[in-house]
Amino acid sequence: MHWDIILFCVTLKPEDDFFVFYMDSIIDAFNVTAVGTMRVMKAFCPILKKSMDTALIINISSEAGSIERCYRSNHLDYAMSKASINMGTTTYHNSAKDDPKINIFCGHPGWIRTNGRADNPAPLSSYEAAGILKRLFEGVLVVLSGMSSIEQMDDNLSYMKDFYGLNEMQEGLIAAAREALAKIPMVPCTTCNYCAKVCPMEIGISGTFTAKNIYMLYGNLEKAKNEEGWLVGKHGRRQAFECIRCGACEAACPQHIQIRQELADAARLFGQI
Repeated sequence: MHWDIILFCVTLKPEDDFFVFYMDSIIDAFNVTAVGTMRVMKAFCPILKKSMDTALIINISSEAGSIERCYRSNHLDYAMSKASINMGTTTYHNSAKDDPKINIFCGHPGWIRTNGRADNPAPLSSYEAAGILKRLFEGVLVVLSGMSSIEQMDDNLSYMKDFYGLNEMQEGLIAAAREALAKIPMVPCTTCNYCAKVCPMEIGISGTFTAKNIYMLYGNLEKAKNEEGWLVGKHGRRQAFECIRCGACEAACPQHIQIRQELADAARLFGQI
């Protein structure tokens, strides 16, 4: 087993005011953004060096880490931790410059509307920023492992101790399971809810798909309806039949699901139309 690339996009929510935030937030930001990234990088380097080609380590950084271009008067913890990861990346790049198996660099795809709000002045959506990175690394499989605390990072790293790949029997079992699951016409929704952020009707899209998948798996319509009622209605979202078919959700969906058609199917399944 080998990986070709690891991409880090790590940060904590920055504090706004220089004079009121706790200095401990700087320590937390360093532990997660800078030190945490370096620890994970060090742990996974042996696997990256098994790549068939030159493996890549990419740290998604920010202009906030630039000393020369600094204009900020707030977000001190965020800016300091990003400056640190910039320096760590550069130092590691220098140390590995003669290693043909590893290349490492920082990237800043631009100012991104990370909170998804329409009134955010940032020019790039997260999808547009992801598209920039995708064009840079077309055809490469990426493993993402989200971490937001030291405990989560330690837990992730613990699974790589004494690491070994799957044996032939295990790979066969996984292949058989994939084949069996592929025969079930489920909606491949991961509940990322990117669609929910752009839906003008506030349709409970992921909740509807979860309920629909319950029916597809178990054939229990009553249970599926109960799940739909809880995940959609009880969470203040609208039902599938109220979709106006604008298509904004499909443009945002990273799984490229035909959401409008799936919602129409769900509306019929649950007796809404």
